[in-house]
Parts: sequence; C-alpha cells; structure tokens
Amino acid sequence: MRICRIARQYPRASQPGALLAAYILSERLPYPCLYVAKVLDGPPIVTFSGHVTPLFIAYPEPSFPEGYKVSKVRMALVAAGKLLGNLIFTIRALPHFFRFKPDLFHVHTPLPIMPALVYKMLTRKPIVLTFHGTDYYRFRTSRLTRWMIRKFVDYVICITPEQPDDFHTLMPDVPATYVQNGVDLSVFSPDTSVAKRKQVVTVGRLTWQKGYDDLIKAMAKVIALEPDYRLVIVGDGSLHDKLSAIAQEVGIADKVEFTGMIPQGDVVKILRESELYVMSSVSEGFPKALIEAMSCALPIVVTDIGACAPVAKNAGLVVPPAQPEALAEAILTMIRNPQQRQAYAEQALRDAQRYGWEKHVQEVRAIYEHVLSTKTRDANSRPATLSQ
Repeated sequence: MRICRIARQYPRASQPGALLAAYILSERLPYPCLYVAKVLDGPPIVTFSGHVTPLFIAYPEPSFPEGYKVSKVRMALVAAGKLLGNLIFTIRALPHFFRFKPDLFHVHTPLPIMPALVYKMLTRKPIVLTFHGTDYYRFRTSRLTRWMIRKFVDYVICITPEQPDDFHTLMPDVPATYVQNGVDLSVFSPDTSVAKRKQVVTVGRLTWQKGYDDLIKAMAKVIALEPDYRLVIVGDGSLHDKLSAIAQEVGIADKVEFTGMIPQGDVVKILRESELYVMSSVSEGFPKALIEAMSCALPIVVTDIGACAPVAKNAGLVVPPAQPEALAEAILTMIRNPQQRQAYAEQALRDAQRYGWEKHVQEVRAIYEHVLSTKTRDANSRPATLSQ
C-alpha cells in the first residue's frame, strides 16, 4: 500500500501542533508515504522517517477576511485567488504523484483536495478525506465542496462523534465514521511533585475561534473576587495585540500572561503547575490541547462546541459559548471547591487514557484497507472494527 497524504500544514515552530495527526499517521503506518503540503513559515520541527517523503510546494492562497461586513466583490476576489492557487498546486504536484504511484490519497481538510481529484479522474485511485475542525462547517455551506465530496471522495473521517450522523443527512451515499484524535500519553502526564499555582491555563493559537476575548472578560470577573489567581495563555497568533488591549481595558493586564510559542516541555510544565484548564472556543473540532490537559490530570471548564463537551463532560464543567458570565461562574465554582476539582482531575486522567495515538492509527489503517479492498461508496459498508 502506497499512501499520498495531502495536508495544508505540517508541525513547525510557529504551530507545533498543526496537523500533528497527519504526521503521526505518516510515521506510524508502515507504508511508503508521500506527505504533500504547502510551503509555510519555517521548516518542520519533526523528522520524517525513511518511508515518508515530504514534499512542500509553494503556491498562493489568500485568506478570507474576518468579520461580517465584507463586500461580495472582495469575497469573490479571494475565492478566485484560492482557485488559482489550487490550480498552481495541482500542476506542481501531479508529476510527483505519477512518479510515486499512490494506491490511495488521504486528504486532510477539503481545501487542498484539488490535486487528488485530478489524479483520481486520471487513474481512479480512491480518496479518504478527514475533517479537522471548522472546515466541516464551511463544507456544510459550500455547494462546490459538497459536490466534490459526493462525486470523488470514497470515505470520510470525522473527528467529533456527532458529525457522521449529520454528514449522512447531507450525503447518505458517502461512507463516514468518527475516529477520535490522539495524544502522546508518554509526554503529557501528571507529576505530583510539581507544586500547584493559583492559575488558570489555556493552550491554542490566538485566533477568533478560541474565544479568548470571552475568557479574558470572564477572568476579570473571577479575579475581582479571587485576586490571587492569574491567567496563562499559551500560544501566539494574529490577535495578540487585540487581546492584550482587552486585558488592559478590563484591568487585569498584570494578571494575564501571554507566553507566545514555547517548547513542548514548557507547555507540559505549565499544565502540571496549573489548577484548572479552560477552553473558551466559539468554533472547534476535536481539540487535541484539551486531551493533553486532561492527560496532565487537569480539571476542565469548556464551552459546548464541537467535541469539547463529549470529551470533557465527566472531567469538569460545560458552559454555553460566547457567554463570559457563565464562563466566570464555572471557573469560580471550580477554584472554590478543591475537593470537586480533585475528583474532576482524577476522572480527566482516567478519560484521557482512551486517546492514545495507537487507537487512532489502527482505526485509520482499517479504513484504508477497507477502501482498497472494496472500492465502493456503499454507506453501509464499514470496517467492523470501526463500529461505534
């Protein structure tokens, strides 16, 4: 079996967790693999094994502007730019595909799917597609993406439990299943010798999806009542200055630490010394950072978005998204009840043990074997090992 894996990203210094699942699959499945991605800001921080050939291709890809008041003309120009970029990507990638001769494509998110579609039209090789987060919600509103998936994709992998049922209401003829994300349990683990600090921690890129403006406002309410506490935000991104200004406006600038991008060992240290992990996202798929926090025996407060609630419901409290008051109340409940917090921490550690990478790898391997053995798009034909 020869796999061509197409991803938009790869783990690098600016985003060490970017599509880590794609890299783990490439490394731990013993098949020759061509890992294709866009050239991004810096080289990989991971080392590809001999059976994995990385191929990074430069092509333009303008970003859609954020916000609601964006002109249709501007949106159309960005869409045209993305189409042109994908055409360039396809032209540059196809010669490598013909030399590598893959048996199967695994495309991570629909955005870079065009080269696989063209190659399939020429060779009829099957395509497996994984949704990784907000790309799923974009798919639901994009007629073009839905048409491409219905026409060309042989199997869909979802990373939240409810997505397969929702997907089948839109596309009953395309097989889809839930495969949970993974975490390195040997790295993210508790350490009882580390002294706890009165701090709340969160980990992720500083983007609108993470709802950090809500978290900072919630922490202002918390700190007004519990002034010994502080907030640590691990990560970097385009909203750093805006979020710093919000912390200043609500009067807790001296109580909010933005660590920027830091080594994985430092992330683990901060998790271990924190009392509580909070995920305030307003848009999310399956957040790997949440499992990493649970693996360090941290109790959780999460918003009810994506797979957050199903994953963490027994490990802490769940609140509605975009409601700083509810978030503040949940945080206060947790920090004021140490026995409850400890019980949640113990349950978080137990629940996290289900999310080792090995299960993720084996379930995807079963899908590959199923797709290659049947080459069918019968939605009822699924590997027995993947029954939920």
